[in-house]
Amino acid sequence: AAGAFTMSGQPLPEAVDASALEWLTYEDHGRERLRDPLRSALALAALWADDRVSDEDAARALRAVSQRLPADEVLREIEPAAFGDEPAWLLLALSPIDGARRPALREDLARTRDRVRRLASGHAASATDAPLVWARAAAALALDGEDRSRAAEMARRAERHVIRVGDMAWVEPEAERGPEPRAQPTALLALARLALDQRAEALALLRSLVDMHLTAPRPIDLRRAV
Repeated sequence: AAGAFTMSGQPLPEAVDASALEWLTYEDHGRERLRDPLRSALALAALWADDRVSDEDAARALRAVSQRLPADEVLREIEPAAFGDEPAWLLLALSPIDGARRPALREDLARTRDRVRRLASGHAASATDAPLVWARAAAALALDGEDRSRAAEMARRAERHVIRVGDMAWVEPEAERGPEPRAQPTALLALARLALDQRAEALALLRSLVDMHLTAPRPIDLRRAV
């Protein structure tokens, strides 16, 4: 939930704020107990500029984000697909962070983003017949903003699986997942289109998401679609 509010620029509800703060500021008694990478990235993005989170706690969260990633010196030797979807989700979660708000951690943040960006990009580039993978990478890379050309290429690949009916468009996924399998890839591609300033294309996707939400047997929580 924190990620949805952070990306939309909305203030965090009290319960979400408290949960994110607890996730980042726990006491580990010097034992370096790193928590889940993705939840750490989401909490960090939500509270990066919050004075209640010390640089030490933020640095620990960054280490949590990168704990499963390969070291820089061996990154080129590793097959990106081995890490699956996690790097793209991590890059997407970190995308709202303004490194300038914590100068002491700017370099650490940049290194972490670079590692997940390279893995996410490599995984998506090597994928075949994978609209969800491409849409996720397109959104992550476009919102990250450091490789817009690769983001545009991933969006172009996902576009091959877009179905258009009237003024609506949606992404047909490679596999059936959940009560409305079109929701996640469609939402991700819409995010990518918005970040790439392709508003007309994004609007057609957003219309479909609204239609899915209104016509599904069970309402879709669009905040959880990504």
